[in-house]
Amino acid sequence: MIKVFILNRECINVDNKTDARRLIKEGAKEVTDLSIFGDHVKDVCPANTKVNADGSITFTPPTDEAVKQKEIQKEILTKDKRIAEIKEELVTAYLLDDKDTLEALKTEYKELINEGV
Repeated sequence: MIKVFILNRECINVDNKTDARRLIKEGAKEVTDLSIFGDHVKDVCPANTKVNADGSITFTPPTDEAVKQKEIQKEILTKDKRIAEIKEELVTAYLLDDKDTLEALKTEYKELINEGV
């Protein structure tokens, strides 16, 4: 669920009901026709979307290179998050002397460290 709102003449996208409700409480208006954004609704932000004085919206879609960069950044963040989780799990497995889990986590950690993005 991705929705787009206009608040203070800026477009903001949200992907959850909590943020959508917060924006509505702040006075945001939902954009109901998302066709202007094509396949890039998830990329809508103040940097690439202009709300004109008459309320119309001018959207400049990101370049293919920008989309690729964003995907790479997401992969890196996902990988970094999993590495942090593994480190926490390693501590628990070590404290519990769980050798099987330790070996599995070490293997996964090594694979993550050695794989490219």
